[in-house]
Amino acid sequence: MMFSDPTTDTIVSWSSTNRSFVVWNQPDFSKELLPIFFKHNKFSSFVRQLNTYGFRKVGQEQWEFTNEDFVKDLPNLMKNIHMRRPYFSHYVPNTHSQRATTSGVSVAAAPLTESERWNFKAQIEKIRHEKEQLLIERQRQQEEWNQNEMHLHYSKDRLQQLELNQQSLLSSVGQVLPKSVEEASLR
Repeated sequence: MMFSDPTTDTIVSWSSTNRSFVVWNQPDFSKELLPIFFKHNKFSSFVRQLNTYGFRKVGQEQWEFTNEDFVKDLPNLMKNIHMRRPYFSHYVPNTHSQRATTSGVSVAAAPLTESERWNFKAQIEKIRHEKEQLLIERQRQQEEWNQNEMHLHYSKDRLQQLELNQQSLLSSVGQVLPKSVEEASLR
């Protein structure tokens, strides 16, 4: 195992508590160790895989990861480490089914914890609320659009009426004006 090899202790090793491991040299870890144990050399993908199996980062200062079932010299606990269900999955796993991992080891899908269920419920409720707000906003904008369209039609009709009135007035002025000019010239 990569954490128990003394030749890699400057790159990765167990922590002093033996309940977590620390990546001391992330570039060397990515370049030298990841390709040996995984099909990639991307540290971010490695971290994502750790999260998938319930590992979490300890602190902010260094790359230290822990899982309650990952303890030095207690490999029998590792059988309890399971791939967590992906978020918003419509797949309901059979607890007896096996799923393959990148290392070729099969593990059973683990059910959601109570806190994960509550988080999902809270996220779903938040999404429902946001959807409701978006529908209300859409309806308000549709009503505003309809009012603007009615105002535009009214303004267009009013403009046409004003143009007709203007033409009628010009026509009337055109008929009266020549007569006035003739009468003025006769005087």
